[in-house]
Amino acid sequence: MKNFVIDEHDTDASISDLQKGFDAFELEQDSTKQEKLALYADLILKWNKTYNLTALKNLNAIYSQHLYDSLAVIKPIESYLKKQSEKASVFDVGSGAGLPGIVIAIMCPQINVVCIDSVGKKIAFIKHVASVLCIENLSAQHQRIETWKVNPVHIVISRAFTSLHNFTKLAGMHVQENGQMIAMKAHLLKKELTEFEQQKIWQINKVENLVVPKLKAARCLVWINKKENDDGQQ
Repeated sequence: MKNFVIDEHDTDASISDLQKGFDAFELEQDSTKQEKLALYADLILKWNKTYNLTALKNLNAIYSQHLYDSLAVIKPIESYLKKQSEKASVFDVGSGAGLPGIVIAIMCPQINVVCIDSVGKKIAFIKHVASVLCIENLSAQHQRIETWKVNPVHIVISRAFTSLHNFTKLAGMHVQENGQMIAMKAHLLKKELTEFEQQKIWQINKVENLVVPKLKAARCLVWINKKENDDGQQ
């Protein structure tokens, strides 16, 4: 994976920065997708003046800490889902401003993406983005994931949502047989791993380290699936 740096003298990130980001993640250049990502970042900044969608207050930070962080999951998800014969579905749990769900929906029109959050104003924002940017494979649900009744999906993903144990406890019911849960993490603490290992249903399949352009912090994907012959007890 290549790396790059946004020009610190630029006041705003731009399409050219996204092009560099696509190169860094070895994604095929697509001007339509890049334009939608740029407009999405603009919408975050605009709505953030009224609603508390994110603590980030400038486009450079939104690009590096939100867009690129979310773009890092695209190839791993596509690689996993390419074996699926049916149209895949992904739940983004605790989606907030739509991360990574909106980015996945823009980049992967072949995947149905549902962003789920318990905060109404954030769901309203996601629905607005889906409408304005004409993202037909994106929807949003104002729900508490642990009480929502719906058919399970191929992947349930979260970004800085909760601990691994709580993630599986709250959202594990929404993963279909042989599906995956993916936790986007900065790093894994020993205490969190110890707590996770105390439950009997889920296991860590792999930890995939990521390099995110412009970010010096560690990033990884924790892939979680069900143990074979689990006894149904958390």
